[in-house]
Amino acid sequence: MGQTTRDEFLSDAACGPSVDPYVARSALSDFWRDERGATAIEYAMIAAGISIFVITAVDLLGQNVKTTFFDKLATVLSTD
Repeated sequence: MGQTTRDEFLSDAACGPSVDPYVARSALSDFWRDERGATAIEYAMIAAGISIFVITAVDLLGQNVKTTFFDKLATVLSTD
């Protein structure tokens, strides 16, 4: 028999290295380049802005309606 050599990496069935030494680096670079979640974040920010606007408008309008309603109610009740 011949002398056995020890490979730096174990090989898979296709005689290729089974472990990529740069797998963590490539996974991180893939993560930073991925832009699929950006659209969801943009839509969430737009929805948050619209909801803040709607809540503010309803609050201000509600206070004006309440004041007007109770002023008219007080006027009606005081004339009786």
